[in-house]
Amino acid sequence: HFRKMKNSNTNFYGGVSVGIGKSSTVVDEEEKSGSAWVLPSVKVGALMELSRSYSFLVEGVLESITSKESFSDGKAQDNNIVAAGLTIGLKF
Repeated sequence: HFRKMKNSNTNFYGGVSVGIGKSSTVVDEEEKSGSAWVLPSVKVGALMELSRSYSFLVEGVLESITSKESFSDGKAQDNNIVAAGLTIGLKF
């Protein structure tokens, strides 16, 4: 979290993360398997205090997902996905 803005009850924050995992795809009853990466995932948000008991949260995320898979016959397939998300919430 960053410091609160002067004369404001808003707290900004940000983060960067990475991930690795396994992927699997079935096409015409043939299964592909491989690895997947999230590189990077970037998050920024703000937490705005409404009262002593409640705060409003707004957060945006942008991430890049890559998977590399291969069929049993050796043919390779690469997939790239860029995804964005928006979250709003109430903290109590």
